[in-house]
Amino acid sequence: MTRAVFLDRDGVINIGVTKNDKPFAPMHVSEFQIAPGVPEALASLKAAGYLLIVTTNQPDVSRGAAKREDVEAIHAFMRTQLPLDDVIVCFHDDKDLCACRKPLPGMIYAMAVKHEVQIARSYMVGDRWRDIGSGKAAGCTTILVNAFPEPKREEPDIELADLSAAARWILARCTPIAVPRSRPYLKDVICLFIDTTVWLCRISAANPPVDLRSPACARFVPSQPAVSHGAELRQTPQSLVNHPKISRLIAVSAGSILLFALFIYGCGNSNTSKQIEPVYDKTGRLQLLKYDANNNGRPETFSYMDGGRIVRIEIDKDEDGKIDRWEYYDQNQKLTKVGFSRENDGTVDAWSYPRADGSTDRIEFSTRRDGKVTRTEYYEKDAIVRAEEDADEDGTVDKWETYQDGHLTSVSFDAEHAGRPTNRLIYTADGNATAEHVDAAGHWIAQK
Repeated sequence: MTRAVFLDRDGVINIGVTKNDKPFAPMHVSEFQIAPGVPEALASLKAAGYLLIVTTNQPDVSRGAAKREDVEAIHAFMRTQLPLDDVIVCFHDDKDLCACRKPLPGMIYAMAVKHEVQIARSYMVGDRWRDIGSGKAAGCTTILVNAFPEPKREEPDIELADLSAAARWILARCTPIAVPRSRPYLKDVICLFIDTTVWLCRISAANPPVDLRSPACARFVPSQPAVSHGAELRQTPQSLVNHPKISRLIAVSAGSILLFALFIYGCGNSNTSKQIEPVYDKTGRLQLLKYDANNNGRPETFSYMDGGRIVRIEIDKDEDGKIDRWEYYDQNQKLTKVGFSRENDGTVDAWSYPRADGSTDRIEFSTRRDGKVTRTEYYEKDAIVRAEEDADEDGTVDKWETYQDGHLTSVSFDAEHAGRPTNRLIYTADGNATAEHVDAAGHWIAQK
């Protein structure tokens, strides 16, 4: 389960379009203007490990005042500009009686199921009471920003100036201060067990005697016939202690406390470490965010920042102190390349370059792990189509491979170091291969 920040769109991410001194949702991409500080705020939340999900009401589509295609075009553009993980839209109006329109929590629930979000540790940021109502109904911590001038039908957990302030508040809350806990002595645990057992016995044998008609004793003492002439149903303290159910209660309670104390003793030597540790440079600018998802004192994600933007993320998945994955981002917070350590030794031996749509464009390999590319694979729709190799690292390709539907169709070689293919193997569907070479005229002919 992961955490998320659910965001309203208009008034939080973008500036509303003013008409007759009132803000309205943008109708076209040309009217969509991201509010100042939003990219930096979202980048800091993203670096801290939060999913960023937009939940927005767009009732103008149901009312006929806007086209669905225009709304989707705005969101497509928005996702190219901001590091968002998902966008969910309710196109209905109140009269449609849907389950997704805020203040109902339908959109939050749908995204929580889709992305396995732990709602209780997530936040809802909005500028209107509907956003706050939706977050409260779902169980999120609610933050009101850029408050819209309207009666507050729902009270937020906190009201802040804008999304930047909200991001700082969230990051401050999710960065607990490390408080070391000392390990208790074993004799203290044993004394706790003895003292608790004696205390329970003293309660059971206390004066005055226990009234067996009381609700507290009804479940432990079997029912008795009423005594004539109004005699009270009472027992001596000693008879109550000797009752088998009361004795069993004392033993179980004391044993439970002993197990709990031993658990504290076993876990008491651990320190509560920071889940997110910010690192600042000498000028006070955020330079690095260390993210410890397991809260065990061994950060596995390192997000390097520049001017509020992520420039590089390094990941140590197995927490062995060696980086396994490197991600690089451009000025628009788009992923440009990903480095891998296939041997898990902290050395990059493969680079993946994604396209704008997220699919893989090519992967470069360094077989000798010296930073020089020895093999490059090219992809279309995430399926390999061709590959080139420079086995001797002299800067020229000596082997070419072609693929169709993921299957190898031909391999060409520069057997004569001519800088071009001189020999090749053509593979058929049944796996057979035909050898060919280039003659003096430059034509491919079958080898005998």
